[in-house]
Amino acid sequence: MADTDGRPEAAMAIWPWGEAASGATHRGEASRLRRHGSLRGGMALGFATCFWLLGRHGIAAVALSIGGVTLAAALASPTGFYQRMHDTLDAFAHGIGIAITYLCLVPIYLLIITPFGLLMRHGSRDPLHRTWSAQTASFWRDRPATGEAFERRKRPF
Repeated sequence: MADTDGRPEAAMAIWPWGEAASGATHRGEASRLRRHGSLRGGMALGFATCFWLLGRHGIAAVALSIGGVTLAAALASPTGFYQRMHDTLDAFAHGIGIAITYLCLVPIYLLIITPFGLLMRHGSRDPLHRTWSAQTASFWRDRPATGEAFERRKRPF
C-alpha cells in the first residue's frame, strides 16, 4: 500500500509532505501574507491620518512612511521582502519583550516581593495560625452555628 514515491497512502492523506516541500501551498501563503501586510499598512495609514488631523505632522509623516512601505512590500513581494521584514520585526519585538520582562520583573521581585516575604517569615504575625504548640490539646476552633455568621451564610452577597 504505497504510492510511487514509496510513502504509505495513509501518511499522504494525513500530511501531504510532497506538496509542502514542493511549494504547492505558496499561493495560499502569499495570499495570507498579502492580506496581513495590507491590514498592517492600512492601520499605519489610518494612524497617520489621525496624527495629521491632530496636528502632529512629524509623527504622521513617520507613520505614513511605515504604512506605505509595509503596504507596498505586502502587495509587491509578499513572500520575499515583506516576509523578511515581518520575521525581522517579530524577532526584534520578541527581544524587546524579553528585555522589558527582565528590566521590570526582576527589580519588582527583588525590591518588593522578596523583602515582604522575608518580613512575613521572620515577623511574629501568623494570620493562618500555622505555629505548632505542644501545650495545645486540640487545634480545632469552634464556630458559632447561629448569630451573625449564620446570617452571612444565608445571604453571601
